[in-house]
Amino acid sequence: PTNSFAHSYLGLSLAALGRHEEAVRECRKAIEIEPYDMTNFAELAGYLAALKRTDEAIAAMTRAVEIGFDDLDRMEKSAALAPLRPDARFQALVEEVKRRK
Repeated sequence: PTNSFAHSYLGLSLAALGRHEEAVRECRKAIEIEPYDMTNFAELAGYLAALKRTDEAIAAMTRAVEIGFDDLDRMEKSAALAPLRPDARFQALVEEVKRRK
């Protein structure tokens, strides 16, 4: 499909099934179609975190914040992002979002 939402929702479904590598692929396709959708970058960060690909996950979350992601509640409470919370780079992103609010 050429619809970013189709790839995004397929990625969410695959992640729910524990198929994170496939979820990453679908999310990257969604990002190719809609490169300024901050939510897709945040979702990608969660999928990559599940795969223990922390550097890539932080890069995706950084991009999400750069283009306007500001869901502090999600950053602080989402189970998908939990593996990133101890990382100083993620903590710096949380602080940046707090400063914006």
